[in-house]
Amino acid sequence: MKLYTHSPSPNCIKVVAVANYLGFELEQVEIEPHSGFCRSSEFLSKNPNGLLPTLEDGARTLWESNAILYYLGHNSPLFPKDAWQQAECWRWMCWSMCHWAPAIKPMMYQRMVEPMIHHREPDLTALAQAEASFHPLAAILEHHLARQPGWVLGEDLSLADFALGAYLVYHEAASIPLESYPYVRAWYQQLHVLPAWQKALPQDFPQPLSAAK
Repeated sequence: MKLYTHSPSPNCIKVVAVANYLGFELEQVEIEPHSGFCRSSEFLSKNPNGLLPTLEDGARTLWESNAILYYLGHNSPLFPKDAWQQAECWRWMCWSMCHWAPAIKPMMYQRMVEPMIHHREPDLTALAQAEASFHPLAAILEHHLARQPGWVLGEDLSLADFALGAYLVYHEAASIPLESYPYVRAWYQQLHVLPAWQKALPQDFPQPLSAAK
């Protein structure tokens, strides 16, 4: 399998981490999002959105990072066998994309991309709005983890942990306000130290994120 990836991207990191954890050998094709390749006819025929990551398996291609996680992990210990637990796993994976990521990405952009890539000061209004959106969501995850210390689905690591944890990979560099959420911090730390996660991080981690989505 071939993965078109941009190694600093959280969505790419989680895919590579799951592949590492499950022992998949991925041919990783590193793409600079601003190179123009993602808008080329060659790449758009694989992913009409022009975004990364994109997985190629033989003649088939798959885009959307959580769909790729499912493809890699659906027959593994990272995806539950019980139907209710499968629904729980999907619930958190959907929540990560629809709520969690949109609250966190502006903080990464304003505190990393703007000053480090564009050499501009962060937009304080955008940051205030992002933090206002983040805290209620962090409280939801904190409350959930407090009831069942360990992983998101309980005792067993799952695709949901990778999906949610990816957006905290730059929590220090982006000053994501985790101070009031000890269970979230502890949960992320145990994910961060997994060898599969460490191996997925870019070689120059924690260098600034690209503006890639």
